Amino acid sequence: MKKLLLCSIMIVAVSLMLVGCSNSLNIIKLNSKKPNQFYYTSILLESLSSERPSKCIITETNFYREKQLDADTITDIATMFKSLNGKNFISRPNKLPAKPAYKILLIFKQQKLLVNVYNQQYISVYPWDGEYPMDYIITSKIPISLNLYNLGNYMFK
Repeated sequence: MKKLLLCSIMIVAVSLMLVGCSNSLNIIKLNSKKPNQFYYTSILLESLSSERPSKCIITETNFYREKQLDADTITDIATMFKSLNGKNFISRPNKLPAKPAYKILLIFKQQKLLVNVYNQQYISVYPWDGEYPMDYIITSKIPISLNLYNLGNYMFK
């Protein structure tokens, strides 16, 4: 009985090793080159213009409090992203805080998109399961009424 069990375990182990070697895995390269610096932001704008998000939540990352955003606030967020131009998109800044002050989660039918709000100057946009680095945006020249950091302060204070 022991010989039969040992023999069957060895056959299964050898067959698994041979099968595992023949399959090539397509691993997503996270450091590959993005098509442009506003790739995820354009996906967000396209999603916002084609449909309303089924859920939109802002989270304060200090105490992890969260609130649901209403339709008017979502419209303000869309207006802010529409006001951006090519000069607002930058590579990862050196002075970026380690943790964002606020996170905005926008859930659409096809995808989930996140917006990290670091401070009054920097935000980033990325999907839940993206294959490229985040879009980094400088928002220092955006009107105060459209600044997402001020929106977070208003929602939680």
